[in-house]
Amino acid sequence: GLLVPLLSAVLPIRKALSATLSDALDVNRNRVQGVSVSIERAGANALPLGLLAAGSVSAGLGTVVYYLFPRALLEFNLTLLLYIFFGLLVAMIAGLTILALNLERPVEHVLGWTLLWWNPKAVRAVMHKNLTAHRLRNRKTSIMYALSLAFIIFVIKTFDLQVATFGVQEQQRLGAPFRLSCDRKDTSHYLLRAVDKFLETEAALSSASSPPAEQVVTDYALLTHSLADVQGAPTVVSTLGGVYEDRMHVIGASPNYMEVVLPGLSSLRQRLPHTTALQVTEELYTPHGSQSLVVGSVYRDRLGLHLNRSCLLHMRGDGGEEVKELAPLAFADAIAGSLFSPYPGAGTQDTLVSLPSYVRLSGSAVKSVAD
Repeated sequence: GLLVPLLSAVLPIRKALSATLSDALDVNRNRVQGVSVSIERAGANALPLGLLAAGSVSAGLGTVVYYLFPRALLEFNLTLLLYIFFGLLVAMIAGLTILALNLERPVEHVLGWTLLWWNPKAVRAVMHKNLTAHRLRNRKTSIMYALSLAFIIFVIKTFDLQVATFGVQEQQRLGAPFRLSCDRKDTSHYLLRAVDKFLETEAALSSASSPPAEQVVTDYALLTHSLADVQGAPTVVSTLGGVYEDRMHVIGASPNYMEVVLPGLSSLRQRLPHTTALQVTEELYTPHGSQSLVVGSVYRDRLGLHLNRSCLLHMRGDGGEEVKELAPLAFADAIAGSLFSPYPGAGTQDTLVSLPSYVRLSGSAVKSVAD
């Protein structure tokens, strides 16, 4: 925001001071120079500034392409990748500005023939000569205008992208247009009874109206608190040999969970091929699914887990450690309303089980599904 005003104030001052006193006081001489002739003595000690600038730019591009970019990919350095991407955008803006300056003369001829075709040829010739005479003076204005316009468009598009990304992230986090949460110590089921009462009242009002009104809430699903929060101890998944292990949040989900969450925000990387007729949360309530869980795909890469192959779930507390043997039912890259990600940087992720399996895994912490 300060660069454009600074250049607009400094450059005219330098232009005015660059003229000699005699030229500045001569009011009868035209200051517009259509053709500028410069005679320079070829000296052996003169530095080729153009070659030095081109070599420096080429060296910088080579460093970015062959060193910084592979390093950012190998180290998963998203900050460095964003810096490289931003530099690429700035270079594209500068390159397109230079291209516009090079195409300025052909565009002037095309516009002259298109918009002034009814004028005599002499008028068009005078117009082209005037543009040629003022080209050096207008070049700085053209560059400033092109860069300012490109920067404004870039800021607007970046803002729109940030707003859209923030909206998708919030939808991914919430999972539904409306989400209610209660304290894990609340055993009165007040929130669940309030939701049921609201659905009954809405259904009665909808059926009483003519024509029947569309219901605001058509269905709802349930998610429990993390098993580690209920038991007060971390939950760890490991291979059968216990060589590799990692923490996870075990959460119980109702069978209609995948039907209630917002569509398009869930992605399963892998699941058993012969069970695709049901939603993955519905399959958790089958005999086979009662001994299974839906795991994030990052655990498959970290621990070497496989579908329908057993893994160990450790519930570690002050009273000791309880171990359960379960098998992955599916590997998910993303599930709306829950923390699933294929990237290790997301931290400890969620794992979905059925509500009866959640009660069984909790031991004495949860008495029944109704709790």
